[in-house]
Amino acid sequence: MGGRRARSLSEIVGGGLASQQASFTRAIGSGSAQAVASSSARLVEKSDKVADILFYASKVAEFVRKVVESKRDLDYEQRVQLARQEWSRVKKEENLKDDPIVTNAIVSAAAKAIAKGRK
Repeated sequence: MGGRRARSLSEIVGGGLASQQASFTRAIGSGSAQAVASSSARLVEKSDKVADILFYASKVAEFVRKVVESKRDLDYEQRVQLARQEWSRVKKEENLKDDPIVTNAIVSAAAKAIAKGRK
């Protein structure tokens, strides 16, 4: 059965962060929440892409809240379509170039947040 390939950590955080990536991977393997939080913070600090994802996810938070409050019954595809449209609006407003990694992260997170907010 086919499917989409999962993004690698290198694709998400960008190049040149091998030691931080290794630390993060070890932290996950250890199962220590404190180690994961600490290594995650170091990755965010060093990676422009992760910082961008967090910053731009906050830009769609108000949109997510409005969709949740509308109480519309949306299936997954509809949530993704709405999130994609909102992200497209934000990109135009901020004059951003398209980055498939950032787009996928923002759209996926917004669609999931809408679903969780409705429960």
